[in-house]
Amino acid sequence: MGLRLLGGSSQYGTIANATDLNMGSGNFTFSIWVYAADYTNGTTGILVSGRHLNGFSGFLFRAHNSDRIPVFNGTVGQTSWDISITSGTSLVDGTRNHLAITRVGDVYTLYQNGVNEGTDTQSGALHYGSAGFQLGGDSYAGVYWNNTNADFRILKGTGLTQAQIQTIYESGGNDSITDNLVCRLLMDDLPDGSTVTSMLDITGRGNNGSGVNNPQHQAFPLTLIT
Repeated sequence: MGLRLLGGSSQYGTIANATDLNMGSGNFTFSIWVYAADYTNGTTGILVSGRHLNGFSGFLFRAHNSDRIPVFNGTVGQTSWDISITSGTSLVDGTRNHLAITRVGDVYTLYQNGVNEGTDTQSGALHYGSAGFQLGGDSYAGVYWNNTNADFRILKGTGLTQAQIQTIYESGGNDSITDNLVCRLLMDDLPDGSTVTSMLDITGRGNNGSGVNNPQHQAFPLTLIT
């Protein structure tokens, strides 16, 4: 199951402000599955937003509508996107894709379906504006994602290796990787077609998610990119 988002209806999910969401200058991993099918709304599809205003704040993990290319942008000084990584590979429509961002030391890496798609180097703390995270949208810019997100994870203090990222991808998320896991929203706890009001954080740390503007649960396809 996943969080089905209709961009034209401004649907998205949220995770409320918490210390666990402030990555600071430490290692971390963000991991998410996306089902790419519809890019008709707007110019960019937001996977995860860590911003608190419409400008250089926090980070954006997104995909261009025109070419389905995933991009990660993050800021340290709030005057530019100090971290910028663009994948060399488009998302594949009509099936599920796995995406991850890691930080190890000062090196940020974008992975797509287990493949290292690029890196950037930046010291300092990744900005956090104490507004939590948004899944599938950025309400500050009014941009939303017309697709399905599932199984969002945050590992704070651990930047996974490529081998570990490949394990997540090749297992379809049925892995045992739990090092410093502070949030995991499987988004699979309601029947298909149900309206999502809440998303359970299975780590027990209470970083639960909420649905905004009535997104729905949708069966998530099992086909992997090989």
